[in-house]
Amino acid sequence: MFPFAISHDPPVGVADMSSLLDAPAGRHGRVRVADGHFATDAGRIRLNAVNLTGPANFPSHRHAERMAARLAALGVNCVRLHFMDCQKGYGSFMQERQPCLLKDGDDPLAYEIDEAQFERLDYLAAQFKKRGIYVNVNLHVARLMAYLLEGRTSLKGATWFARELVESEKRWARDFLGHFNPHTGMTWAEDPVVAVVELNNEDALLCRFQTDAYRGLPMPYGDELATRFGGPLPGAGEMTPEFLRFLLDTEEGYVAEMTALIHGEIGCAAPVSATQVTYTPLWPQLAADYLDAHEYWCHPSPVNAEWKIRDAPMSNEPEANCIAWLTSRAAAGVPYTVSEYNTPYPNRHGAEGLLLLHAYGAFQNWDGLFAYSYDNRADGEPDHVEYFFSLVARTDVLAHFPACAALFLRGDVSAARTVVEVAATREDWIQRYTENWNRAIDAAKPFDDTSETTGGALPYALGLLHGTRLVTGGTRSSSSASDVSVSAAAASAARVWESDTGELLWDASTEGAGYVLVASPNAKVFTGFVRDGAVDLGDGVSLSVAPTEGGFATVSLVSHDATGFGADGRAARILLVATGLAQNAGAKFADEGDAGCNARFVSTRGADWGGGPFLVEGVAAKVVLPASAERTSAWALDGAGRRVREIPITRGEDGRAVVAIGPEFKTVWYEICLTAS
Repeated sequence: MFPFAISHDPPVGVADMSSLLDAPAGRHGRVRVADGHFATDAGRIRLNAVNLTGPANFPSHRHAERMAARLAALGVNCVRLHFMDCQKGYGSFMQERQPCLLKDGDDPLAYEIDEAQFERLDYLAAQFKKRGIYVNVNLHVARLMAYLLEGRTSLKGATWFARELVESEKRWARDFLGHFNPHTGMTWAEDPVVAVVELNNEDALLCRFQTDAYRGLPMPYGDELATRFGGPLPGAGEMTPEFLRFLLDTEEGYVAEMTALIHGEIGCAAPVSATQVTYTPLWPQLAADYLDAHEYWCHPSPVNAEWKIRDAPMSNEPEANCIAWLTSRAAAGVPYTVSEYNTPYPNRHGAEGLLLLHAYGAFQNWDGLFAYSYDNRADGEPDHVEYFFSLVARTDVLAHFPACAALFLRGDVSAARTVVEVAATREDWIQRYTENWNRAIDAAKPFDDTSETTGGALPYALGLLHGTRLVTGGTRSSSSASDVSVSAAAASAARVWESDTGELLWDASTEGAGYVLVASPNAKVFTGFVRDGAVDLGDGVSLSVAPTEGGFATVSLVSHDATGFGADGRAARILLVATGLAQNAGAKFADEGDAGCNARFVSTRGADWGGGPFLVEGVAAKVVLPASAERTSAWALDGAGRRVREIPITRGEDGRAVVAIGPEFKTVWYEICLTAS
């Protein structure tokens, strides 16, 4: 292994994807909803995005400029401004607390804004706007999570109905969105750089009521909720359809009230989402403008000093994975985003995660994908990974960001040819939830999906074959459930799932050695366990990967100018990325045993987390292109995308060019140039 870092200066040359951004952000008017997707005056727009968490939203001016330039070059056109509203600052067992937007205080209803911090955020937003990067504003994340008065530990859930809390949220929305940004010359509400607004992060009345009832704890403001209902709150075995209708009506009223405030009184036209779709059903959230979801593969458990991570590859599990779960929860005619997604460090297969999300997100025709989290610290340019979720120094993931931008933002993966629409009705969900609650509270799902709505007739992995959408009301379907079930059953039996476009293939037919291929005209991906022999990536491109330390590798190829890979004699510039094992120097992870599904738990303590520099494995591979060796040249690149060493090109038996890469080049980034014939 050797050190390799993606430069904190913006990558250049074939690694620079900033041409996909349309600067300044908002030049074509506001982002809005049109025909079930996000659009501007220039037409459809997708958000290829990252999160900033807590202190990372308040960098110095110099760092704001550098971060905006780097993200733009990596093809990021939106940033989610997350966890800004905490009064005690943001930190963790691994990181010291740093201040956020609110001054230190114990009463969240009497918050005080730190104007110096707001100025830093203003400047950051202006830098993003200049580069063509939009922002997603999170209104309520942290401020009412730690309510210290009267011994209450949380006000989440209660924020959806308790009047003093709703009024506090409305005040905060006015204060934030009504704030004048001197660096853009307009309020945040007026500024088209604000692409979307989220009301409540990972929170709803229904899910909080279910959690508190399960624990046997009184819900905050429970008396007020009971008064509004006109009777006692149900406990275990006591759920009724009437109470569920009351909860959904209450949630819908809150969402409608807050959305009307933002669009009306405050004058912010950006689309609004309520919360994430797993926390409450679709119907209350449809009072806002779009739907959002979160998913993590092998999330640390728990997020404290005793953590463990399941070191599992998602490519081994086509029937049960984050992508399949996400495909089951989108609704017809409504924009759908995934505003948090990660395969957290130190999972040794983390490079696959975002590539799979972006490939299948494009196939499912979604509207926004947000990696969580680019960074959690202010002015951080670390040379190693400092936290589970931080991507700022994670070479194995960042190196493939250009491919993610091509797959989703440029649209290199085609949308599904068939979209299976499954009816989802409010009363059916109420009936199922009531029955499940009264049988066992844990069995009650506070959401709806394509598997649940059909009693399991359609598997989660259906979304690897076709587009999928819930239809709220009605029974229409673009393909009969029986036909779809037959094709899904065949795929499941073979454990090979090929998209109906032919561009995506998920193969887990060999136990413990799954892989996924993307074979589109301008982007190619292999991620998974190394195959014997060559893998056909389509259009005359094949790939052979030599054995790696963990038997796992991720390789992406992007035709930078969307001119293909040489089959038609056109010139092309190609970014080739190859990653394997990657970790902090000095990291010592303890294997804690079999976790099932060919996965094991890994854990570490204290200094065993390791430090800088971040080390990567050199992957040996051969790429065969549909062009002659005479037309082909290649170079190893440094972390800024600059050419540092030419790579010899050999001639294959059929006359095609063969590009051989390996650890001797001390890089994960390569450039291949094809001249026109």
